[in-house]
Amino acid sequence: MMRLMTRLTLSALVLVSVVGAAVIPARAQGDSPLSADEQALLDRVFAAREVQDGYTNYHEDATQLYVRDTVVAYQGQTQTQQQVTDLTRTAVYVQTGDTRDFSATLTDTETSSRVQGAQEDVNTVTVNADAIYLDGTLYVNAEYAEPGPDLPALAEGWIVVDDPDADEILSLLGLGDLVEDTALFDDEALVRSAATSVTVEPGTTEDGTAVDVITVAFDGPDSVLAIMAGSPEGVNPTVEAILSVASEAGMALSVSLDADNNALEVSSTMVIAAEGIDGHTLSPDQLPEGVTLDLRFDQQQTQAFSDFDAEIEPIVAPGVVAE
Repeated sequence: MMRLMTRLTLSALVLVSVVGAAVIPARAQGDSPLSADEQALLDRVFAAREVQDGYTNYHEDATQLYVRDTVVAYQGQTQTQQQVTDLTRTAVYVQTGDTRDFSATLTDTETSSRVQGAQEDVNTVTVNADAIYLDGTLYVNAEYAEPGPDLPALAEGWIVVDDPDADEILSLLGLGDLVEDTALFDDEALVRSAATSVTVEPGTTEDGTAVDVITVAFDGPDSVLAIMAGSPEGVNPTVEAILSVASEAGMALSVSLDADNNALEVSSTMVIAAEGIDGHTLSPDQLPEGVTLDLRFDQQQTQAFSDFDAEIEPIVAPGVVAE
């Protein structure tokens, strides 16, 4: 619940390794600009996290959209690149003490395009997968919607995956995040110090349930950097360098709470944009002097939760697993 997908955010923004990246001073935890009323709204959000942790099981429908736009200019030539990740997930989670098991169905579509002059190249790959995480073991059954000879090989049938982030294709499904089960709102001190505003307004879910929509904003490069610094991966130096010259940077997370303080819906957005970046300074070994980059990264994520503590079939391991 309440995840800002920093793992995918960082990997999507990484272009090349950086030497001598610029540094933005991160805001010290405890230096919160929030009013007492805003802090009280955060209290409700953190209480909702505890409510969800107390469920025996629950259902999730999630969508994630990541778009990275890059404009490369060199010696009068311009190339435009775009990478789009469109992920959908339905899952059932079962709390098992300090961990949780899950059964999930996922579809990820990766679209990359490159335009230079009159030439345009577009490639699209879709992966469909089922995943089961049970007693510390992750089982995955994945296949391409349209297999091709140039695509990385995928094992047929169910397999055990020790590290989904180490696989070129399976890493796109975000299974590592589900297994780790870490979230932004696990670190209360970080959120309270990095947030720049908290607001509330009435709303309704798709089924007509009345909710309070609490939105937590993290505006500006220093606030975004503070959140990334608090993630398990830390701050990637490329992202830090881009944030140091960003023309736009911010995150927002909205939580829809019902009358019993259940989080029925969670949505998050993130944008980072920078123009005129010196590509050679960013990567002296890979880009020549005179290359400039315009970058824009947009992220949108939605999660809808339902069927709290409902009667469900137990999650079981697949019957046949490839060696």
